[in-house]
Amino acid sequence: MNRPASMLFAIVSIFMPVISVATDADSGKAFIEKATIFLYSRSDSIVLISSFADASLRSGTKNDSASAHFIKGMMHKVRGERSLTKDQYHAAFRLASELKNERLRNEIMIQQAILEREERNYKAAGRLIQDALVYFQTQGDSLNLYRSYFEYGQLLYDEGRSSAALHHYISAQKYIPVRLKAFAEAEVNKSIGMTYLKLAGLFDQIKPEKAAIYFKESARYLSMALPYYEASGHPFGICYCKLYLTESYMKSGEVDKSKELFNQCNSCKEYPDNEIQIRYIQLQAKIFEEEGKTKMAVAHLQQINALKFRLLSPMVFHEAYQQLGMLLYKVNEKTNGYNILLETAAWFEQKGIWLKAYEATSWLAMNYEQDQKIDLALLASKKAGHFKNLVVNEADMEIFDALRYQYKTDSLEAKLEKAEEASELQRKQIVFLVVTTILAGILMLLALVFVMMKRKKEILSKQLALETAATLRKEAEVRQLLIDQLKTAQELAQQKAATSKLEAEKNEQELLLNALRKTEVMNLQKEMLSKLSPFATKLSKKNDRDVFESLLNDYRHAAESDPMAQFEMVFKQAYGSFFSKLTEIAPDLTRSEIQIAVMLRLNLTSKEIAHILRLTTATIERTRHQIRQKLKLDPNQQLNAYLMAIG
Repeated sequence: MNRPASMLFAIVSIFMPVISVATDADSGKAFIEKATIFLYSRSDSIVLISSFADASLRSGTKNDSASAHFIKGMMHKVRGERSLTKDQYHAAFRLASELKNERLRNEIMIQQAILEREERNYKAAGRLIQDALVYFQTQGDSLNLYRSYFEYGQLLYDEGRSSAALHHYISAQKYIPVRLKAFAEAEVNKSIGMTYLKLAGLFDQIKPEKAAIYFKESARYLSMALPYYEASGHPFGICYCKLYLTESYMKSGEVDKSKELFNQCNSCKEYPDNEIQIRYIQLQAKIFEEEGKTKMAVAHLQQINALKFRLLSPMVFHEAYQQLGMLLYKVNEKTNGYNILLETAAWFEQKGIWLKAYEATSWLAMNYEQDQKIDLALLASKKAGHFKNLVVNEADMEIFDALRYQYKTDSLEAKLEKAEEASELQRKQIVFLVVTTILAGILMLLALVFVMMKRKKEILSKQLALETAATLRKEAEVRQLLIDQLKTAQELAQQKAATSKLEAEKNEQELLLNALRKTEVMNLQKEMLSKLSPFATKLSKKNDRDVFESLLNDYRHAAESDPMAQFEMVFKQAYGSFFSKLTEIAPDLTRSEIQIAVMLRLNLTSKEIAHILRLTTATIERTRHQIRQKLKLDPNQQLNAYLMAIG
């Protein structure tokens, strides 16, 4: 082993007494084991290990270089540098392949699978982990068997197969090496607790009694993991355990217990992990809501609108965003609440997270109905029913997985017991040759049956894959057709509403215009009457005077009605609240001042108003000044704009 690598192991041993100095010939294997354990269990290890990994790359053997690339890849991953992580893993994999170092190749494959899982490439991740798992099973490598089973559990958890994830977490526990026992037990127990909490949330909608059991199991496993993290000062593990324990207690009705535990989580809101920060905000908002402080809950939840949460933790972000939508509705911001719920429902539907999609759409249906939006309530109710069926199917699949893995475990134990009995019997047999012949025949028969079963399984798997693909295609087509129909219906409704609004506005404007025209005509008639009246006495012939008086009487009769009455009636229909608000602000306004204020509200100029009322522009300007004084406007305030803002 070269000197830099030896220095690394010596310094690591100072910080981690459990790691002994490597003396075996396989320096690459020792390098990885020591560095990864140190990296996983200490938060201050990155800089220390990085310097020695660089030194190993400069002066180490080819095998140590492969190991150093691998370690540097993991360090880049801790920093969030995914592109550099992939480059280092690729370099390590290439060197390991050249050296035919199968152990290192498969360790790299596990880390590559983690990257694929985090990018939601579940099939690719599954293939990598399965291949690694098969290899480590043949080698009896307990450390990497633990890692393989654990990471397979993480993959299944992210895929939504919680029962399958539990089986793999429990399998991982069997292979935990002694030197990693405390840390690994805590990690596995935390993961099992979070998985039980996820299952509880699913069955809470289907079988509450089963959900209650899962809530208790979740709390039990998280409580087992928490002491290790507290003893080792591991903030990440402490926050996850406490926050998810708080959620478990809260959902199982242990409110006081949940509040007491949540009060210990203050430091978590500053921890640089998006999921932890969002969970903290969610739980704080739920506690505020239970205490009747709904507006405080809304204000708290609005912190999640930071762009990083939507981009870096989309799943937990949309869960919290859905919670925000429901709370906005409660504080009477209904439009925002509906819009957020529609957005989150669509996101969960796209991602196939049926439970959350069902919660959002069923809530929408209930509140649409409450708000008398019957058409929208029916649409949301239909979608909620569809999602409920998918949730039930998901729950049934979890039950099936649980039974299948239980049967597999029981079957393996039974076979092991039978094999032990057979072995004991073989030792007691006198005729070794007869026993050997019988066993050989049995093995041949089993091999034949195995080959036949394998072929049958392959045929059935292919048929099932074809049928599943066809079903998925049909479902996708139907779903797309429904989406297109809904979009078309929504667009038609929006166009119809816009057209109706425009027509209503047009009718109102025409009515106001006609009323103004009539007012102008009537005022003109009054003006003409006042100008023509003196000429009646100047006519010499009585017959002409009578005809002229008759004509004047007709004008007087037409002018007796109030020229502004009809206009005011039409204006009140269009802007009913304007009069009441104006008189409330300035009760000492005269009727003529109110009439001019109404015309200013319609954005008419002083000249136009003077023409309609048959007054001088100076009179209108003087009245405008009087209105401004009674409304107590500042010199820099526009009268027209102020009146338009009233209503």
